[in-house]
Amino acid sequence: MKVIVTKTAESQIAATGDYIEHEWGRMYKMKFRQRIRQAVSLLRQNPYLGAAEPLLSQEERQYRSMVATQHNKIIYVVNDDHIEIVAFWDVRREPAALAREI
Repeated sequence: MKVIVTKTAESQIAATGDYIEHEWGRMYKMKFRQRIRQAVSLLRQNPYLGAAEPLLSQEERQYRSMVATQHNKIIYVVNDDHIEIVAFWDVRREPAALAREI
């Protein structure tokens, strides 16, 4: 199944990668990017792998989430012909603030 990444999610992933590179170096950023690619590959193979996201249960669309790294999860929606990654959350942040970003 095709995976589409929104501009918001792209910028969140890029910002996280830049932070990792600044704090721990290029090798850690490469490992981070590899984990993201692996998570997206798993989603492509099994779109319903992630659970329904409880913080977004009141929304019209059914948002799902999947842990991508120790501190991050991918927020996505399964459509008929594609998966749409809408956000990349740092789970250490305040949950209500994350939900308001959607």
